[in-house]
Amino acid sequence: MEIKRDIVSEDEFESGLRKVLNFGHTVGHALETLSDYTFSHGQAVAIGMVVETRAAVSMGICDMQCLQDISDMLEIYGLPSSVGYSKHDIAKACLSDKKRDGDSITMIFPEKIGKCIIKNVPVSDIESLIRSGLGE
Repeated sequence: MEIKRDIVSEDEFESGLRKVLNFGHTVGHALETLSDYTFSHGQAVAIGMVVETRAAVSMGICDMQCLQDISDMLEIYGLPSSVGYSKHDIAKACLSDKKRDGDSITMIFPEKIGKCIIKNVPVSDIESLIRSGLGE
C-alpha cells in the first residue's frame, strides 16, 4: 500500500508512472464483464496479470521466469491464473476498456518483477495478443 500511495502521490492524474498500477486490468476488467462479476476484481486482475505477462513473453518483453514468478505468487495467495473464455470473447470485451483511446488501448507489460512498460496496443492486435496470452 505504501508503494501504491507513493506512486499515486507522484502522479495524481495518471499521466505517466501511475499507469503501471493498471497491470492486469485490461484483461481483468474484460473478465469481470464476461463473468457478470462472478469473478472478484482481485481474481479477474490476477488472471489478467498472467494473460498479459504470457503475451509479454511472446512479444519478447520479458522472459519465462517472470511469468513463472508471477504465477507462483498468485498460487501462494490462492488466486486463479486461467479462465475458460475464448480469445474472441475476451478481446471483444477488452475493446470497451476505459484505457482505450481511439484505435489503441494502453496496456502494461512486465519487463521483470518490479519493472513494467506502458505500451499502446492497436485495437487490431488485441485478439492476437489475447491468443498469445492464453497460450494458444
